[in-house]
Amino acid sequence: SAWVQAAGCAFALCHVATFARDGAGVPWCLAAARFLGHAADILLVSLLVLLAKGWTLVRRKLSANGRVRVTVYATVFLWATVALELWRLHAWDRSRYADAGESPPGYALVALRAYAAAWFLYAAHTTRRNYPRKARFYGKFNPAAALWLVSRPALALIGRSVSDHERAIVLYACDQALVVVAHGLLLFL
Repeated sequence: SAWVQAAGCAFALCHVATFARDGAGVPWCLAAARFLGHAADILLVSLLVLLAKGWTLVRRKLSANGRVRVTVYATVFLWATVALELWRLHAWDRSRYADAGESPPGYALVALRAYAAAWFLYAAHTTRRNYPRKARFYGKFNPAAALWLVSRPALALIGRSVSDHERAIVLYACDQALVVVAHGLLLFL
């Protein structure tokens, strides 16, 4: 997911650099950056849930039921993201919604992320209880990953207190910084 996120950042940089010169930017670069950012988010959330369930750490393979649940969640998250982007392209009323995160599809994505955080906490608690020899790893991993998972819903709340003109910059910068921290924590754990 780190490489997908980096590619998304490169497309966003291309759009912003062009926007600084001509005031229009490159719309397809912005769309690609959003798509890749969402894809990286889905991959990272799925990876965190898989690790919380003990995949590769305490067991080679998850149960068939566990694999199906993770796949269904990732699929629902993917289609909710597609719905948000389609809504952003075709039905976004800027006079009603200052940011796509304040729209009904944005609320659905926040709810899915909150569900993932609760699912992660349950799976991590169960794995830690059943495999006490991994308690040291999960003692570091669980709080860090849980904080990252609840960061998106928290950013949605923080975004409501930021002025409309600064909201996009603040939320994008915070989101990207949190993604870098999450990948860094995974690297060092």
